[in-house]
Amino acid sequence: MSKRVWFDFLKLAVGFVLIWVLFSNLPDYLPESWAERIAIETNDLTLSVQDEEKLGEYIMENLLDEFQLLENPTTDSAIQEIVNRFEPIISNSPYEYNIMVVKHDQINAITLPGGNIILFSGLIEFAESPEEVAAVLAHEIGHVEERHIVNKLLAEIGLTLVMTIVTGGDATIIHTAASTLLSNVFSRSQEAEADQTGMKLLVQAQIHPKALGSFFNHLNEQDLDYNENLEWMMTHPHNSNRVEESESFPIPSDFKPIPLEANWTRVRQAI
Repeated sequence: MSKRVWFDFLKLAVGFVLIWVLFSNLPDYLPESWAERIAIETNDLTLSVQDEEKLGEYIMENLLDEFQLLENPTTDSAIQEIVNRFEPIISNSPYEYNIMVVKHDQINAITLPGGNIILFSGLIEFAESPEEVAAVLAHEIGHVEERHIVNKLLAEIGLTLVMTIVTGGDATIIHTAASTLLSNVFSRSQEAEADQTGMKLLVQAQIHPKALGSFFNHLNEQDLDYNENLEWMMTHPHNSNRVEESESFPIPSDFKPIPLEANWTRVRQAI
């Protein structure tokens, strides 16, 4: 082979390497919103809702080995009242939601793939009203509907490992996926998107969106130094803008919130 052919081959090889490096690192140099949009559009093409539900089942089974379900009529009734408000609105969702409460002191909520949402008893005990819990739940539903959960997993552990779980499960990989979700860290734009989707849901359910800001303000009144019991605060960066947005969220002129009827003092005492 002549030197000319070898030189041309070398240029071609170098060109392919440069193109690969450029595209593999491109998201790191794009604005956050662009990079997220690329990731979301790509991931939506690679994991169906049905596969996401299977993924959620495996991860939920793994997590429930670590937590004890909280089951008492007072708590169950209060949560069911909130869920009943949301059900007519999300009836056309591709997800079949499964809401449960576990015994744990952390003020936290975990959203798993496929519409599985876990509320910690510490969050219910901390909240000052059923409307505040409804606001947190609406925010978590926002993460589900916007597919933030599955996109986070695809970004952090990759499609190959996700599909390994879906097609049969692997204890080590499932544990890795569960740990990833427990970190509960979403980007600022994802949090904003979940806020907006959640507040729209609250308005449709005739619950005032100020309830979300009320919950944040309640958290903000606490010591903001790290506290392991304030997990929702630690993993959802709080700022005044989010409170202001909940207070100024547009509502119809004829909007009349309907109070939730749960006796919240009794609910908190039952935890």
